Amino acid sequence: MGGDHATLPRAAPALSTALVECLTRNMQLRSGMRVLDLGCGKALTSIFLAQEFNVEVWAVDLWVEPSENLKRIEEAGLGKKVFPIKAEAHQLPFARSFFDAIVSVDSFHHPTFRTSWT
Repeated sequence: MGGDHATLPRAAPALSTALVECLTRNMQLRSGMRVLDLGCGKALTSIFLAQEFNVEVWAVDLWVEPSENLKRIEEAGLGKKVFPIKAEAHQLPFARSFFDAIVSVDSFHHPTFRTSWT
């Protein structure tokens, strides 16, 4: 992991740093990997992952407009690393096995999530 987390966006008070640190400690993310951030909200976790691990992140959310997230992403200097997309979790526009890792932080409260992804 990248050391202290001073790189977290200033707008990250809702981001649970401890949760994300714990999650990423066990993920073995490596530079260049493709990561899906499902239910990304304001893309703060996406920005964090791109900054800390030098991964490409597809920031997918149904409720936050991609143009709003793009502004935050570009302000962080990550316009070529984080890609905001508006999509529903059950109808993702990606090929099977496209991603090396999938994260979903604070999205458990949305009733559309299923327990089985078959």
